Amino acid sequence: MAAGGKKSSKPVAFIDPDSCTGCAVCLEFRPVDPKQRDATLECIFLEGGTNAQLNGICVIDQVACVGCTQCVLYCPWEAIQMLLPDGSIQPTVQATGYLRG
Repeated sequence: MAAGGKKSSKPVAFIDPDSCTGCAVCLEFRPVDPKQRDATLECIFLEGGTNAQLNGICVIDQVACVGCTQCVLYCPWEAIQMLLPDGSIQPTVQATGYLRG
């Protein structure tokens, strides 16, 4: 279920905090904000670290998530999965390779 106990009507990403290394690769692949074409969507952020010193973990804002799956595809640690509207989890896909080639 999405935050607040309500089921989402769209797939949303979530990050397993035990698998996330804080590498911030997912931040590089955030989609373009449809309201501001020159800005990226603020759907993922680094918590407990900075872009210069990555010692935290990445967190997904499930309200801002548009379900594009870019973060899932590029996470080199396979720490991100998609929660489907029915409450099931989409099987993890092999990262396409920012670090895996």
